[in-house]
Amino acid sequence: MNSNRGSIWRRWDLHLHTPDTKLSNAYKDSRDIWIKYIKYLEESDVQVFGITDYFSADGYFSLIDRYKTEFPNSEKVFFPNIEFRLVEAMSKNNSNPNIHVIFDNDPSHCSKVKIEMFLSRLNTSAVDGSGVRITCSELQSQADFESASVSLDDLKAALKNIPLNPELAVIIGNKGSCKSALVDIIGLLGESAQEAYFSFLSNKGTPSLS
Repeated sequence: MNSNRGSIWRRWDLHLHTPDTKLSNAYKDSRDIWIKYIKYLEESDVQVFGITDYFSADGYFSLIDRYKTEFPNSEKVFFPNIEFRLVEAMSKNNSNPNIHVIFDNDPSHCSKVKIEMFLSRLNTSAVDGSGVRITCSELQSQADFESASVSLDDLKAALKNIPLNPELAVIIGNKGSCKSALVDIIGLLGESAQEAYFSFLSNKGTPSLS
């Protein structure tokens, strides 16, 4: 995406599910759905995609493998975006909002191993037969994913325990009107060398992760 033309406007879509999404799968079950899906992305005028899935990054890594095979010289850019349902009810109608964690797409800074480690350390609100809390990586059935939720505190703790690129502004988004949750957790993760360029990454008024 390097260019000598100065400022260039490019279209981004940071919330896109794949045909293998754990939930909200609106894709038709056909043998060539992945081929059609990848071709559609390559022909799209969108340049950057956030490949999204619930409590998982399986869809992102599956896409990357397929895309490299189909379009090895593509200039499209992809980021792993993991969507979580929060335990905390924060909206006026007392519903549970979703929150998105978008990771660095550079494997040298945020590898598949690191993301899987993060998911294996992030507890959900569900418990197994022995009363032990189930982690995101232990979710298996569709019913598991439909009922799963995480707390803000557990999400912060799991993110704190994986080394991220300090030059990257880690951005977290959410669905719904729960701006307080969004501002809180972005502030907590805003210890970045790029903080000065993003007013919403300011740590003023929020506790530190360190």
